[in-house]
Amino acid sequence: MIAAFWNIRGFHLPLKHKRMEALVRRRDIGLLAVLETKLSMNGLENFMKRRFKGWNQVNNFQTHAGGRILILFDPQRIRLEALEILPQVIHCRVSCLVSSISFLLSFVYGFNSVGTRRGLWENLRN
Repeated sequence: MIAAFWNIRGFHLPLKHKRMEALVRRRDIGLLAVLETKLSMNGLENFMKRRFKGWNQVNNFQTHAGGRILILFDPQRIRLEALEILPQVIHCRVSCLVSSISFLLSFVYGFNSVGTRRGLWENLRN
């Protein structure tokens, strides 16, 4: 299983969508976390229909306006269960259907100021 993480600037632009799709296909990536997406729910739906048909996604868009964390995965190869979805982190259980390996994985995108990150650190400690 190949996983990738990308903090992408300007992800709402269609050209970035095309580049991301090409990268995923070229590298045979099965799990991709996109950070700082700034997508709306409508934008996300259109993106999934056009670029990642048949893939599943988990996001934290309801917890923070503008979309901070988006996780894309191929359900033919990966089972992903979101355990906790917060504004700065998504905790998941991931299972590779090819190798039968399972593990816990947290996708983090911390807020800019120290004060607003305190909740993130408390959550990670727990």
